[in-house]
Amino acid sequence: MKTILWCQGDSTSSPDMYVLNGDMVSDENQKQSLAGELSSCRSFGMFHKENFKKAKKEGRLKENAYVAYTNIGIFISSNFATCDVVGRQIAFEFYCETKDFSVAINELENVSKHIKKECDKIELEELKKVVSEKEINNLSNTKQSSDTEKKNNRIFIILIIVVVLGLLLKICSSSDDNDKQKEQTIEEINK
Repeated sequence: MKTILWCQGDSTSSPDMYVLNGDMVSDENQKQSLAGELSSCRSFGMFHKENFKKAKKEGRLKENAYVAYTNIGIFISSNFATCDVVGRQIAFEFYCETKDFSVAINELENVSKHIKKECDKIELEELKKVVSEKEINNLSNTKQSSDTEKKNNRIFIILIIVVVLGLLLKICSSSDDNDKQKEQTIEEINK
């Protein structure tokens, strides 16, 4: 199971950390590649958008808490309980190739321990409340049905365009027929 973790450094002078499948990454090109993967995972969408807004408004989740779903995995963004040298909680982004949210959380906790960072247990519990297991499984079906809806909408638009073009052609051809009839009538009158 593939896991990717990014977290900010402990100070402004220390580099961001990347961990791939439990191993620290030092190669800059690989770090950039992992940053791109995390970025694309982040852009897939959010679970329970209204629930997230409500939980953030009530102070149960941090402002940067975010969960996104891809076809094969789960993306989580938040802060560790561990603080940097200035006292701010360290931000992280995590991706795990699983559809099981509990497995993703367990993997996040394991990888975090490996780099000596502590997850915010309260935040993780709130994320579990906001993102239910049932909803995660339904999201893959929702994504497939939304793809089907998009295809159906395209087909419908194409059909409308064909009908409109057909009507325009008919109007133009009947206009041509009327012009020919007028010409014939004028010729007959002139004879």
